[in-house]
Amino acid sequence: DKLHAPEPFGHTYKVEEIWYCAPQYSFHYSTDTAPRYQFTSDYVMFVSGDGLDDTDTAEWVQLRGGFEEVEITTENFDNYFVMSGFRISKDRWSTFRSNIKKAWRIDIENDVNNVFYYLIYTKSGEVYLTYGYHDPEGETDPHSDDSSIRWLFKLARTDLLRCNAISEACNAYIEPNYYPNGVEWQYDALPVAIIKESGTLIFSADWNTDSLVVSEDYYRSYGSDTRIEKETYTLTPNKEGMFALEVSLRGDEVEEAVYFIQAETGVYVMKIMFMPVTSTDLAQAISNAILSHYRSDEPARLTFEGTLWLKSARTSQMAGAKHY
Repeated sequence: DKLHAPEPFGHTYKVEEIWYCAPQYSFHYSTDTAPRYQFTSDYVMFVSGDGLDDTDTAEWVQLRGGFEEVEITTENFDNYFVMSGFRISKDRWSTFRSNIKKAWRIDIENDVNNVFYYLIYTKSGEVYLTYGYHDPEGETDPHSDDSSIRWLFKLARTDLLRCNAISEACNAYIEPNYYPNGVEWQYDALPVAIIKESGTLIFSADWNTDSLVVSEDYYRSYGSDTRIEKETYTLTPNKEGMFALEVSLRGDEVEEAVYFIQAETGVYVMKIMFMPVTSTDLAQAISNAILSHYRSDEPARLTFEGTLWLKSARTSQMAGAKHY
């Protein structure tokens, strides 16, 4: 479906450059250690790999609150920086400042440090993010406003690869997780889609390439044992510029496969669950498969014909279904 939020929402990003770092703090990010960010089409923000709270993780964590569009001014933006913290020239800053097209702000609800973010979109399509601390007293007395910005990041999109998993009874969009080179991928954190017995993975890549190399780790069930069967496929684009891969269940039980697509600066990884369903009650089969195969502490989400199934491993029961 078309996004109801404009660009730059609906995408995931990495930190490409650090333009500003407040000099009064000893902890600093690099582009390799900075978090990854996701801004959804309903103005929600997710963060992954934020080491500020000593819980650096590959899991996506939703921040409490929602983005609201704001106007960037000297009072609510420029005054929040300390000049010695800039890592760019005055000319680059001046060009950036005059090129701002739109901005949104999110204040994290119930945060003890009153953290807030600005998401900035420029006339040339560049995306920037600030991380700062809000001073509530400044709301009533602008002269005592000690709000500050700690970081200014230039972002680069990472969701340059998308996939539609198409089969007889289940069609699902899936955005593979992106892992920069040198970062270990996490099996339990991978996005998952369902295919009934056999189907097609349709990839679209937002970079210039005449082929797509897809590696497959297929987890084949042999009774109580599981073996990994590895394959590599080189796909060429069809007339629509898409890359298609035919896949199928290889056994008689629920099985899974992990797919890796190498990009220039990292790898995209996703998971497919294959269902040996012969009855017409596919929804119940999916529910049973989730309960028996997923036992992590994080919720697992699967889409099935417009229904979002939410499962909590803490209770090992379906939390319910809501239609969207």
